[in-house]
Amino acid sequence: MNSSGRLTFSAAAAGLLLLSAAGGARADGPAMPLGDTAAIPPGFLALCETQPEECAGPGASPRSLAEVRAWAGRMRWSQIFAASGLPTPVTASRALAVPGAVLPSPYPASIKVDRSRDSLRAEKDASRKAVTRKRTPGTKAVPALPAPRAPVVPPVAVAPAPPVVAAIPPRASNPTLETLEAVNRRINRTIRRSSDQETFGQPDVWVAPVGARPRGDCEDYVLAKRRALIEAGTRPEALSIALVTTRRGEAHAVLLVATADGEYVLDNLSPWVVRWDQAPYEWQERQLPGSALTWVRADVRSRG
Repeated sequence: MNSSGRLTFSAAAAGLLLLSAAGGARADGPAMPLGDTAAIPPGFLALCETQPEECAGPGASPRSLAEVRAWAGRMRWSQIFAASGLPTPVTASRALAVPGAVLPSPYPASIKVDRSRDSLRAEKDASRKAVTRKRTPGTKAVPALPAPRAPVVPPVAVAPAPPVVAAIPPRASNPTLETLEAVNRRINRTIRRSSDQETFGQPDVWVAPVGARPRGDCEDYVLAKRRALIEAGTRPEALSIALVTTRRGEAHAVLLVATADGEYVLDNLSPWVVRWDQAPYEWQERQLPGSALTWVRADVRSRG
């Protein structure tokens, strides 16, 4: 995603933030209205496939990590088929459910085919009878061909979307505004802004930057802040990645943090931490609170 340029917040939003930082009373913010489930960003699926611990959460068992990795890979191919207009193969669509779920096979457990001598003789007799000659005055004998068979198409399993797991209201976490501001500014200063093309030689790579001189774009800032907050004691289910559109029409990613006063935005384009309804963005998709593998549309009107 292109995150060039630095956005400035309105004087009103900055004033509200200064009052909050000074200890003024903060009213509970409105919850973000959510819409239907949305396609999962390919970069996120690739992250879950290569680094499943980033999606399964800290302390996940090896089995859970393996399930998340397999689910992400099959989901990624499923979306590739969907984008091309092709039906999803059964082997891929069966694994679109939440990792760990066991779906019944669309095929019978065993299919026995009777190939005895009597059955073969019966098939030949049926074939002979199927080709008959029908005579009408003034016409030649025309063999009556059997009706064409419909092409055999393998069944396509319709897998359910990952269910809502431990969904929480956006007021169930413990980080303070001061903690969020400290993490936001520290990560913003630590990571050098760089596009995925410049850093990795390919677009849309999601990874938490590491090393002495970390580089990354907006999603990488988000992942680094998410990891830092979890290490500081924030529950993972209170953290959601969100995709937005800036006033310049650029795609961008931010981190949403559920607090006792509503959801707040951690953004690499600004040192300020503001409530989601005060951020100058058009909200697109986000993770469902409490369910990192489920993405939904944000049912929010444009702030233009």
